[in-house]
Amino acid sequence: MKKILNIIILENNNSLINSIEPIKNELNVTIVENKKTLFEHLSNNTFDLIILDSETSLTNVLTVLKDIKNDEKWSQTPVFVSHSESNLDQMKQLKVVGFSGILKKPISLKKLQTVFERLPIKKEITEDKIYDLSYLRMFSGGDKEFEAGIIKYYLENSNIVTTELQNEFDNKDFKKIVKIAHTFANQSYFFGYKSLYKNIQILEKEATSEKTKNVKRLILEITKQNNQLLTQLSKI
Repeated sequence: MKKILNIIILENNNSLINSIEPIKNELNVTIVENKKTLFEHLSNNTFDLIILDSETSLTNVLTVLKDIKNDEKWSQTPVFVSHSESNLDQMKQLKVVGFSGILKKPISLKKLQTVFERLPIKKEITEDKIYDLSYLRMFSGGDKEFEAGIIKYYLENSNIVTTELQNEFDNKDFKKIVKIAHTFANQSYFFGYKSLYKNIQILEKEATSEKTKNVKRLILEITKQNNQLLTQLSKI
């Protein structure tokens, strides 16, 4: 599976935002223009590198850095400050307060590649995200507690469901497989893993027709895909 780096950049200069756009062809880059949007993304996603713009106010960006470092989820994530001018004294000062370094504007793919070579994030590149929480967020109406409850329930119970599917297959009880698959499809739909959802729907259809070989294959594939989903959801 393709490996990617997830980067979030706080930048409110339109011309510089446009200069960053080409990087999106090579890396997974999210650009935000204010602190509120930045922390909304940090709450809902995983990033390997955070870049903060210091042009408007160095004091403000130091406040943002402090909030990031005080969050256990992000305290170990490399945070760079982007600046039009760079000098050794400023670099030392910013490193003391917690920045990993300065990235001189304009930000380019070559500069980011240099950063990746120097920092531990190169060894921590994550796999492509297989889930999409868009539907869950829409369904919850933005209720974070509700969303967390749905994810927690799925993490605790979906393996039980796949075990039940296998047990009912061993018992050749296709009617129960159909019933379990129908409910499981609705549960899995929240997480936007299209391939998993499709396979569960196919399982329901094949179990209705009692196609033994197909049902066996699908249960194994669904179990494998579900385990992959659980691994990623557990890191949210």
